[in-house]
Amino acid sequence: MSSPAHKLSFRKALLVGGAAVLLLAAVAFVAAHELAPHHGTAKATPAFLTKALGAPRPSASLVRTPRRHFRVAIHKGGFAFSTPAGRVGLTGDVETGGSWQAYSHGASRSTRLGSETVTVTPTIAEHYQTVTRRQGLRTWRWKLDTTLEPRLSPNGYVGFFRGAELVPLESDPARILDRHGRNVPTKGLQWGIDQRGRARWLTLRLDDAKLPLPYTIDPAAAWRVSSTATKVTGTGTWTITTPNTILANDVLVVEQSATVNSTTYTAPTDGGGGNSWSALAAIGTTAFSQDVFYKRAVAADSNIAVTLTPPTGSVGTTVNVVTLHVFKGLASATLANAQVGGANAAARTMSCPAITTVGTGAAPEHIICLFGAAGVPSTHA
Repeated sequence: MSSPAHKLSFRKALLVGGAAVLLLAAVAFVAAHELAPHHGTAKATPAFLTKALGAPRPSASLVRTPRRHFRVAIHKGGFAFSTPAGRVGLTGDVETGGSWQAYSHGASRSTRLGSETVTVTPTIAEHYQTVTRRQGLRTWRWKLDTTLEPRLSPNGYVGFFRGAELVPLESDPARILDRHGRNVPTKGLQWGIDQRGRARWLTLRLDDAKLPLPYTIDPAAAWRVSSTATKVTGTGTWTITTPNTILANDVLVVEQSATVNSTTYTAPTDGGGGNSWSALAAIGTTAFSQDVFYKRAVAADSNIAVTLTPPTGSVGTTVNVVTLHVFKGLASATLANAQVGGANAAARTMSCPAITTVGTGAAPEHIICLFGAAGVPSTHA
């Protein structure tokens, strides 16, 4: 028969062992909660992504239209979105995964490395690659399916050009997220652009030896729908924001029109600390006027507010419309050899007048035709 002392020691060991079991169970519960798998998804998806995806919608289409003119098609390895500004597809080179499971705000599927998630909002589509085991030093790749030309910016953004002009589409800087969706500071994290023949790839060189597991790589593509084109009513000043993807020596052009017959416009101002804005001669007609301003950008002109002022004669009901355009690769930032077209208050269709260069010198590098219509955001060709 065991002594009381032995019995006490044995019981204490059982209690300690029981506590260890409870502790392990608690750890397992936390891990299961933070990597909550969706129904039908073999691999775990981080809880912050399950929240972003919303409720399961098994019968939902993988083609989404979260707002007018913005269409996102989720496909194997990523997505493709179409907007009036152009189309951009993003397809990762991850191993074949399971079937997509649809949700209110996107879709998710398992992969051999963890899981793959696409979320869709009215202006942004994001492709998340969640990794549950170490990959070491690896270059991750996403194929860019677009006729637009991508351009890297030192601030980490990727802009897209049609010819010489920046379109309102961009990819955000690369991010690494932990299981809670928090940013993991990672030294040297920067997109690359790899071109092989006609194919272009968005690349990310990453050593995950010191990253917490699981981690998620977040490439996002956004459509700017209002920051560089806006309409306001009244006499007060207002601002528009320049794109994140402006580089030094880009040429910025602002077209401003108003439902008032005035040829007295005030040049824009901004906090970039670089070159001031120059102006062409304003034109006006019975109930409409227009002016064009331009400047050569400096690096600090990226993502800054540009302040606009209504023309002289504006009243509380005057409608002002402004658009900002960005051009690259122009040797000259002077629009002195451009002709401002005439105005017609009764026009129902728009077309560029015949272009007649003025002054002397070489032929123009780039021809811009800016349209304005009362109360309608202007466009150009």
